[in-house]
Amino acid sequence: MNGTRPCIAFATTIPGTIRAFMLPHLTELVKKYDIILYSNFQTDAADDLRDLFKGLPIRIVHIAFERKIRPFADLKSWWRLFRHLRRDRPASLHSMMPKTGLVATTAGMAARIPIRIHMFTGQVWASEQGFKRLLLKSLDRLTAWSANHILTDSQSQRNYLIGNSFPDRITVLGAGSVSGVNLGRFKPDAAMRMQVREAYGIGNDDLVFGFLGRMNRDKGVADLLAAFVRSDLPSNCHLMLVGPDEENLSLTLNDVKGSAKARIHMCGHTDRPQDYLCAFDVYCLPSYREGFGTSVIEAAACGVPALVSRIYGLTDAVKDNETGLFHPAGDITAIASGLVQFATNAKLRRKLGNTAQKRVEMQFNQDLLVSEMLGFYSILKI
Repeated sequence: MNGTRPCIAFATTIPGTIRAFMLPHLTELVKKYDIILYSNFQTDAADDLRDLFKGLPIRIVHIAFERKIRPFADLKSWWRLFRHLRRDRPASLHSMMPKTGLVATTAGMAARIPIRIHMFTGQVWASEQGFKRLLLKSLDRLTAWSANHILTDSQSQRNYLIGNSFPDRITVLGAGSVSGVNLGRFKPDAAMRMQVREAYGIGNDDLVFGFLGRMNRDKGVADLLAAFVRSDLPSNCHLMLVGPDEENLSLTLNDVKGSAKARIHMCGHTDRPQDYLCAFDVYCLPSYREGFGTSVIEAAACGVPALVSRIYGLTDAVKDNETGLFHPAGDITAIASGLVQFATNAKLRRKLGNTAQKRVEMQFNQDLLVSEMLGFYSILKI
């Protein structure tokens, strides 16, 4: 950094968010701006990012953000970020993730950073009740008030926030999502499909329902497991669950009886989600809350239709009876019905999968979303 170009900053809780969503944007923004990244760089294989950014005008600053609410640690993070902002003086500060957004927007306002941007990617309080919902919602409102520019990654999330008394100065980039889909990475791959299936003893003509992401109850994984076990599915149907098991849901497999147990595959974490998505025939996301559902359109880019909850965010990622099917969140009977409908109708799977792939190419191509982000920053006139 030589100080001759404008400087912009980004704040995320963990580097994984940068790696998963911001790299394509940073690749283009760095051509015009010097960039500072504030994140908890003692977690999440941060060395990979350091190597990736070597030689570029991108500076990494460690702030010990934590995902869970810890008042003392959060105050320390706020004070450390505030001091850095007072010294670094970026022209803008762009935050993601709920608690980091609160810390960053309020510290940015206190440090008099002129442009404060927060992107909402889903509301934790949407699936909560009582005092906890009120508290978390109030904190999100404080974040919105402290930011002078607000983004969301879906139109339905924007409508949901406005309907819950958030300001209407909310922007959605393009058709939604944070950074779209890299179509060179996520695409049908027959050879990889066979390789992944062989690793789990699944035949190429078998039918695979799949989930990919953090496995917890908010994602509805327990509901999906129950629906798969209860469904009267053909014996060639399998369920693949890919991602970190955050709540020991694998223990529920101990209670599964009969042949279904052998057809449920807990695959763990992967750094190559595209390989598994190619192996799926139907992508399942029975979530209780989503800002958008990036994994749904990544699966769609691989020609895979979706079975998802009818909640905000997912209603942007899926077109009902065009690219996938909906069910009410938490309705195990309806999830089971959707599984059977897909399992017994190959024509429906092909039709919805083909339409889903074409829609991603037209509306969620990563190049389109990066162009939208560049346009957004151009309007800010930094």
